[in-house]
Amino acid sequence: MGSIYQSSITPAPKPLADYSTTNTNIGNIAYMLYVADTDKRRVQGLSGVEKLASNEGMLFIFETKAFQSFWMKKMNFPLDFIFLEDERVVDVIENVSPDSYPKVISPQSQSNRVIEINAGEVERNGIEPGDSVRY
Repeated sequence: MGSIYQSSITPAPKPLADYSTTNTNIGNIAYMLYVADTDKRRVQGLSGVEKLASNEGMLFIFETKAFQSFWMKKMNFPLDFIFLEDERVVDVIENVSPDSYPKVISPQSQSNRVIEINAGEVERNGIEPGDSVRY
């Protein structure tokens, strides 16, 4: 006979389950980005995420252009940062290790959008200031 026992344990939610996504091209490279467009999502970012696929990342959208700063608190893997003014790359910071926390990562240019992708993607795909981004 089959059991009627039902577990009262619910699986833990995936850290990015409630984020919307956008398909984005940086140059000719396609990425699926989780969108951090609220203060809560921007603060959480990728903290606590175990890993990303090579074509995944996070897009941070800010209301105003400024020197957007980040840190690697509770990060599990290194990242490349791509700073944007709307659809144009204005700065990149590569291979930022989780061990760099509490150091603050700051660009040389103001931006209103920032993309975080796996470390090595910027170099592998030749992403540089001046490149265009399509959402």
